[in-house]
Amino acid sequence: MIKITEIREKNYCSRSAIKALSYALDKHSVNCKIFVEGLGLKFIFPTFMGKGIKEKNAENRTKMYEDLIAVLFSLFVYTSGVSLDRVVNKFKENDAEKVDRLIEFYHQYLNQLKNIANRANDEEFQGMDPEVIYFVIDLKFQEVEDRLTIEKYKVLFVLHKIAYMLAYLITTEDKEVNWYNTGLINLGCGICKQKVESS
Repeated sequence: MIKITEIREKNYCSRSAIKALSYALDKHSVNCKIFVEGLGLKFIFPTFMGKGIKEKNAENRTKMYEDLIAVLFSLFVYTSGVSLDRVVNKFKENDAEKVDRLIEFYHQYLNQLKNIANRANDEEFQGMDPEVIYFVIDLKFQEVEDRLTIEKYKVLFVLHKIAYMLAYLITTEDKEVNWYNTGLINLGCGICKQKVESS
């Protein structure tokens, strides 16, 4: 794949390369296998762990992480056999630090979801003139509700990917790794249930 060559030459994952990979690997098992066999894992995981990031803009950095999560999700879903084993093995390295990173993202997006729910009832409504015509209030409510709904589904979209990967790791029988020591089990059985229901 061209983007693997680009990543190798630059020795890091640029935001544009990660974005392109997220599209190239989505629902494409052949590309996923090529990516793993082409040693792409060696370059995306340091960026996933927050190392060597050259993107300073917070919003762009968030988008980059979301694209990285999408890349990893595709590798979990659309690879099998040796390729999938290689992906899972990366999460065993260095006392399963990459699992801790996934858990960190899980809580981050779960908190975002809770914040959206809290904002839904009061955002942009405080201080509104009670004399405002009713249909104007209705339009305003609909506008805010629509925006928050879109925001909510964007967060859920990312959260689902993270939960699927964590659920896969929880339900993988592996005697080499005690997932209890990573804090993974403290998430409870909720994400395991989500994986089962989405299968």
